[in-house]
Amino acid sequence: MGLFDGSIGAFVVGTLLSTFLLGVTATQAFNYYKLFPNDRRVYWWMVTGMLILDWVHTALSCFTIYDWTVTFYGDPTHLVNSPFSFAVDPAMTGIAASVVQLFYAYRVYVVGKRRLFLPIMIAFFSLVQLGFACGATGMIFKLQAFSKFQSWTYGVSIWLGSAAVCDVLITGSLVYALINSKTGILQTNSICDRLIELVIQSNGLTAACAIVDAVLFGTLSTSYHVTVNLCLVKLYFNSLLVSLNARAELEKHLMGPRTSGNSPTLVTASGFGASDLHGFPFAGLPIAKVYVSTTQHVVSERCEDVNYEKHLPHIPKRTSSAVVKPVKRMESEGSLESDATTM
Repeated sequence: MGLFDGSIGAFVVGTLLSTFLLGVTATQAFNYYKLFPNDRRVYWWMVTGMLILDWVHTALSCFTIYDWTVTFYGDPTHLVNSPFSFAVDPAMTGIAASVVQLFYAYRVYVVGKRRLFLPIMIAFFSLVQLGFACGATGMIFKLQAFSKFQSWTYGVSIWLGSAAVCDVLITGSLVYALINSKTGILQTNSICDRLIELVIQSNGLTAACAIVDAVLFGTLSTSYHVTVNLCLVKLYFNSLLVSLNARAELEKHLMGPRTSGNSPTLVTASGFGASDLHGFPFAGLPIAKVYVSTTQHVVSERCEDVNYEKHLPHIPKRTSSAVVKPVKRMESEGSLESDATTM
């Protein structure tokens, strides 16, 4: 093993992976803006803020590598102290994690039929990890030297452990709720299965990386945990975007293709498919009931724009000696008169 594998090497690999994931999140963000330009402002600003944070985080990670390998190339003494670009990494990671975790805490609240225990637990661990992440940034600025930072390892352990516990709670509670939402309706079950796949693919991956980060930090004296840690901002952001963009796929699955730019019309109990239209009273219902209610709502909403006469089945006229002339309606001084006559 080389002299710098556990220090610069870990940062280089982590920065490469983080930059690769930046392309993934940028593509997901582009799809979000394309599909939902008129989405709820809170979601729009949340995605925009996370996108800016993501790019700034990548730029700072690249600057750290440039500072060590170019500006101070051949000067091992410069590796003793942490550059400011890495010092802000814990705070940025904690902010990204907290935003996404609180977003999912609300989703758990919705799918859990408005029960507060699990959402409060998720919010608690999310705020704990945010506090200790910001504390880690403060301690790095204060101590400067990496060797001195060993005195505050308990704070980093609490930060990474709380983030991992929070992600596990989110993943487990959503999967459990979606499994219990299955009914005898085939289409409803297929939606639940798809949502479970999304939860495991996005939240499960984030939870696994948070656990690996915490374990590597607690068991190794090298900086290998940084390789995983530098990817967490992207993984959290991607988890958020997957959840928001999945609404278009689910609506297409149920209602057919949607017009780009419109607000989502599909509402599912999991929150993946919205609760994003104001005034929808059934966000907490089981998915089967939500599907029926949503269908009825959309049908009634579109009745005004469709000429249903041409879609009605042809009804043969009755043969009768009586012929009824069309009714003529005339407005005269606010009254309606009819001259229908029978021959």
